[in-house]
Amino acid sequence: MNADDLRADPPGSSPAPPASPAPGQRRARWPWVLGATLLLMAVLMAVGAMTAWALVSEAVGEGVAIVVNGHRFEGLPPEHALGALAGIGLAGMLVVGLLLLCLGLIVPLVLSLVLLILGLVFSAVLAVAGVALVLALSPLWLPLLLLWWLLRPSRRRLASSPA
Repeated sequence: MNADDLRADPPGSSPAPPASPAPGQRRARWPWVLGATLLLMAVLMAVGAMTAWALVSEAVGEGVAIVVNGHRFEGLPPEHALGALAGIGLAGMLVVGLLLLCLGLIVPLVLSLVLLILGLVFSAVLAVAGVALVLALSPLWLPLLLLWWLLRPSRRRLASSPA
């Protein structure tokens, strides 16, 4: 008898299943996907901010004319013009960010809805095909039922036979 015999499974026992990693040890991918998506959104927002800043600084150097409800504001001091254009740029970035977020949520929902509808249509087609198959084979059921009725033992014989 040696050390290998002591570690071996006894005869007739099944080998132990392979050890699965604990739930904490498995690597989840969804945090990485979510992080990459948020990083992409942040990069797009930063690019948009830099573009808006370049446009604003260019426009302020040339002079700005803002029209609100037909009232024209000309000759604004550069500080006020810069603040107004920066506010417009930030509002635009907010709209773009919300659109990106909404598209990121809406596209998977729409795709899952389309797949659900396709699955329901496919199951309805299978149900109709099954009913059509049953109806097409229905003339065969009558002789089979008649044969079963003739060959089955009668209840009187079953009741009178000793158990």
